Amino acid sequence: MSAIELDCALPRHVRGLPRFDSWSATSIVCFCLALIPVIAIPVPGSSSAFAAGADHISFVDLFGLPLLLLLLYRARLPDSMTLLFAASFLGCAWISMVNVGDLGRETLRVLRLCFIYAPFLLALSLHWTIESAERALRVFWWGGLFGIVIGFFIYWFVGAVREQQQALFLKNGLGYVFRAGGQLGNSGGFSHLITSWAMTALALYWIALRRLNAVQIAVTLAVLVYGIVITASRNSLLQVGLVLMFTTLFVARSHQRSAGRVMVTLGLVVAVVVALLPLIALITDSAVLSATMSRFGLGEDDRSIAHSVRYQNWAGLLDQLGWNALGIGYKQTMELTGLPVDNSYLRIFLELGVAGITFFLLFWASIQLRLLGSRSPDVMVRRYKAAAAGLVMGELGRMCFSDTFTMYLSTPSVMVIMAIALRLRSSDASA
Repeated sequence: MSAIELDCALPRHVRGLPRFDSWSATSIVCFCLALIPVIAIPVPGSSSAFAAGADHISFVDLFGLPLLLLLLYRARLPDSMTLLFAASFLGCAWISMVNVGDLGRETLRVLRLCFIYAPFLLALSLHWTIESAERALRVFWWGGLFGIVIGFFIYWFVGAVREQQQALFLKNGLGYVFRAGGQLGNSGGFSHLITSWAMTALALYWIALRRLNAVQIAVTLAVLVYGIVITASRNSLLQVGLVLMFTTLFVARSHQRSAGRVMVTLGLVVAVVVALLPLIALITDSAVLSATMSRFGLGEDDRSIAHSVRYQNWAGLLDQLGWNALGIGYKQTMELTGLPVDNSYLRIFLELGVAGITFFLLFWASIQLRLLGSRSPDVMVRRYKAAAAGLVMGELGRMCFSDTFTMYLSTPSVMVIMAIALRLRSSDASA
């Protein structure tokens, strides 16, 4: 295609402007993945107006607006139902603001929600080959590891970074210790980052692409086990179990020759995790370890999820708020009731209404159906998409007990990984 023909093929509002090529766009997506260590760190001098609406200005806010502008500049988003459902879900968040009194403050929160999903939309506008997907995963592994290690150092040397950080209560009334919360002091968001990072590395980088070396596998598993212990996250256990189970099923379904390797991989992961547990126990404070075991239902003082107060909170929220076609307003549940939701589906239903939860479920259903419905002649592409479908099941399960859709420490990178899997195709097809 000549330069004149190429210019005519572009939308009218970008004709004559320098062409932003696909390689540059994929590099920006990889740059977003590399920002994991700083994505949620507060920007010095954050305005009090923004702080009132969304805690503080962070780097996700600074990079989100340029990414949205870049999307408008490229104007090459695919014609897909996934994009339609994502846009409709975000639209419902804006519409829900009609029920909020202080629009100026609360609008900033919705804007951040859009910024969280901006990298996903940019990645969805590109075509990805195995080579470019591998490059993105490599950046994600190193960026994620660096960000998690920063969170570990904060836990070791700083402790709590916010007033209401989650804590573990020790037996016999001996007080409490703070759970690891990463850069934000939120153990839910930090554990989501750790688990999603580790399972993405194992499912996509190792099982699908077979590029993870022995040292990286050992580091990934060690970080995963230690992270689950110091965050005391039961949701992480649920997510790991679902990813392992469904990745095994989906990859075996996509290519029967891979079934044996997947089973061996699954057995190896379980064996290494069991072997790591005594070592993790030795380097973890005994009081913290005891409280964590009780939280997992393994101690005398059972605080397992079966005895969680979440169920009472959910019933109370439904009684107090009922349901509203447009929702009560994004992020208004805590403002009105003071009760944490810890359930993405219930929270969206209450805050964004029936339309919001409908589009959210359709969004994730469209992702899963596209991943499982791949008919690519390339075995590696099918295996990659099948492994990504296993990751989706882990995310969907975790949402039952966590507000992951608003976690700006972890969700932007998780959604980028999903977009890459959706748009992945063989190198021959992109030639």
